Amino acid sequence: MISALHDHASSADHRDVECVLKAKKHIDVEGKGSLDHGIDAMNHSEQRRIVTCMKVVYFCAVQDIPLEKYPHECKLLCELDIPNVPFSQEYGAYMNSILGREMVLSIKDHTKKMVMSEIRSSPFYSLLIDESTDRSIKKHLIVYVLYLTNAGKGSTKSAFVELLPMESGNAKDIFETLCKFIEENFVELEKLIAIVIDGASVMTGHKTGVVSRFQEILPRIMGVHCIAHRQALVAKDGFIDHPHVYAFVDKVANKVYSWLEKSSKRHAGLWKIMTEYDIMDIKALQIHGVRWLSRGRVMQRLVSIMPAILEQWSFQFMIHFLVDVLMELNELNLEFQKQEIDITTIGALIDFTFEKLTRRYLCSHILDFAISSPHLSSFLKMTTENMLAYEDVDGKVHTHVLRIEPSGSLEECISMAQTCVKNILNALNKRFEDIPIFNAFKREDFVGMLYRNAKNKSMHDAWELCRSNKSWWNMFPEMMKLWQLSLVIPASTAACERGFSRQNFIKNTSTCSLGLETLDALMFLSIDGRESSSIDWIGVFDLWMSSKKRRAMPLE
Repeated sequence: MISALHDHASSADHRDVECVLKAKKHIDVEGKGSLDHGIDAMNHSEQRRIVTCMKVVYFCAVQDIPLEKYPHECKLLCELDIPNVPFSQEYGAYMNSILGREMVLSIKDHTKKMVMSEIRSSPFYSLLIDESTDRSIKKHLIVYVLYLTNAGKGSTKSAFVELLPMESGNAKDIFETLCKFIEENFVELEKLIAIVIDGASVMTGHKTGVVSRFQEILPRIMGVHCIAHRQALVAKDGFIDHPHVYAFVDKVANKVYSWLEKSSKRHAGLWKIMTEYDIMDIKALQIHGVRWLSRGRVMQRLVSIMPAILEQWSFQFMIHFLVDVLMELNELNLEFQKQEIDITTIGALIDFTFEKLTRRYLCSHILDFAISSPHLSSFLKMTTENMLAYEDVDGKVHTHVLRIEPSGSLEECISMAQTCVKNILNALNKRFEDIPIFNAFKREDFVGMLYRNAKNKSMHDAWELCRSNKSWWNMFPEMMKLWQLSLVIPASTAACERGFSRQNFIKNTSTCSLGLETLDALMFLSIDGRESSSIDWIGVFDLWMSSKKRRAMPLE
């Protein structure tokens, strides 16, 4: 032991440490000399230039500008004589896309630490998860967290936290990936309130689904089927009794889109007809099978284009009926996609849609059918004696004959439409059976006092008004905790869908070689989008410097 100590005392490492300690003692006693001050000034100057480069990289990430453009941005700043920009164009001057990527990763790590610190301080949180594949056919799991800021006393926030890789995408893989994420980020599993999912069997499986596996650990965890996905399924359920009608309308809509988009001559001919009939010049849209609002918007365009060129009465009736019904469902879906949806209003929104569809279409007398329906009622008024009348820009009335087929009488069309509406209403009741759970948060004594103090405000707006009032916390401590809990119960995975849209925008056909680590960092900074002034750039610089051993280089 003693011989080992003697050997170390005579080693070069020991002598180097002694020299450093003597230098530090000299500086403490004598102060820094001119050489030391010069080295400090050079280091600070280099730090300022590197931080400027980091800010340029951050701007590119937030604005979804490819990292390959980063050197050109720096070159532009040099040409404009912006201060604290490296003037050297060499590789080691931190003005190339490879070092720009390293800076992006450091900024993301530093910003994510702040976000995860907020999440850990929240009394409750929920997970919003969804799976997808990117342009390079790689499976990912996107994770958002819904939590309360300011240690539970602030507003709710839905934050993108990570894009996780997956091997197989089965329930076990997703469950283990989420557990690893929770463990690595030091988030307490006991604070997890709910997991909102898209309704896929791998997520909702009764025995081995992702939610069931979490409920084996904590039985109180809620599994919430995204209400926007459920509402989209309701629209499909409407034509369960007449699938051929649904398929035929979709086929015609897509044929119209294909026929017009492939020929400028055809489009010009349609434009001429629409001009004569004083119809707004709009383009046909294609139905997208995986987009919630697609079919309703396609029908809205189709109902504006087709009356001038289509003669089949029953088809005209159906597209006018569809556009009215689907646009009502689209309005409901848009409410469900809001960033901060009040879960206590979900039942009221569904009831309002239910009552409106019932009043319009399930009337006892045929003359009252669709009486307040925006498109269908006007269509029925125009069709007198099987003639469709339009007034052109000069005020002249044009008519053309509507062809009624044996199976297309008014009574048969109304019967088919009413069957569709009944199926939609039954599907609303069936797919939203858990509404009483959301309504359970309407405690009468608490809500009564809340109504007197925050009249005509939503649950989130009322929270903003009352969370800073100490008397509420003193009088209703447990109810305030319940209020906190209800605010972080998610209802929709719309945030995840927006995240995947951002992913496909960043990783497009020109940047399909982006690795997962870089893609995750760019997505995080783009979605987070905080102001540059709110970032501790010295902290980011220190994190970047410590990420690997770097060689100092004057950037003059």
